[in-house]
Amino acid sequence: MSTGCGGRSPGFRCRRRPTAATVQLREIVERLIIAGQWHDGDPDTLVVLDSRYDAARLAHRLAGLPVEILGRLHSDRVMRRPMPPRVYDPQGGRPPKHGSE
Repeated sequence: MSTGCGGRSPGFRCRRRPTAATVQLREIVERLIIAGQWHDGDPDTLVVLDSRYDAARLAHRLAGLPVEILGRLHSDRVMRRPMPPRVYDPQGGRPPKHGSE
């Protein structure tokens, strides 16, 4: 069975997909601009993504282009605040990896 990710198991997250998507989306937006379909002052192009794409990474990689990214999140995705500053605890214990939810 081919997973499109070099023969890896289906649960493995492929790093090539966002890169290929980034290249393709960048080419499409640049073609729209060259063809005169987008001008300064026009609304940004809306890109809608499925949950398998990392919308935050794509938005970062497409910075500077007139695009807005809208992506679905996995149902198990958790949004967390930044990690609090490390404070010495005399009782010991492992410092937190993530901030609160």
